[in-house]
Amino acid sequence: MRLATEHDVDLTLLDAASDLLETGLPDQDLATVLERTPCDVGVLAGAGEMATGPVVAPFGGAEHEWTAIEVAAWLAQSLDTTLRLLGTEANPALGRRDASRLLARASLLVQQVVGIVTEPVLVRAGGAGVVEASRDARLLVVGLSDRWRTDGIGHTRIAFALGAEVPTLFVRRGLRPSGVAPNDTLKRFTWTLGSEQILPASS
Repeated sequence: MRLATEHDVDLTLLDAASDLLETGLPDQDLATVLERTPCDVGVLAGAGEMATGPVVAPFGGAEHEWTAIEVAAWLAQSLDTTLRLLGTEANPALGRRDASRLLARASLLVQQVVGIVTEPVLVRAGGAGVVEASRDARLLVVGLSDRWRTDGIGHTRIAFALGAEVPTLFVRRGLRPSGVAPNDTLKRFTWTLGSEQILPASS
């Protein structure tokens, strides 16, 4: 925290404690870093092996997810691979639109800021869709929930990390806004496993 505060640091990267995916709750040290470090923070968890596939990021437009896709884009560029952005398919029965407009906007911003072309993919609602689309992933990059202080990592994000069986980088946005986040407000999509659906919600 002291180094990140005293120097112009963009990202602090930490190994997760071995029980993070079991409890879903940051230990005292990690909670302190997440709370007080001014730059973006990435927490690497999971015991899977990095393959040769894309960097994959589930994306619903939430605050920390904008930072997560920026970090994912820089990683994809440095690893000379592609970035796959995941959003949800439409559910006409429930009157829910798909996330294609949001993914298109995010893809354009990533291309403008980082200079790589993304692969937007619509997946079926629920955690199973994310896990299925991450089978060939090199790394899964997931933005923390806006409620991480009270909910920790959260059941949905833990399910992504455990189901995908690849290393997972959880990202918390720092004080600086993401370089790819738009200035205007877009529709947000919240990932949930409770009903195995992704529910759109206003920002």
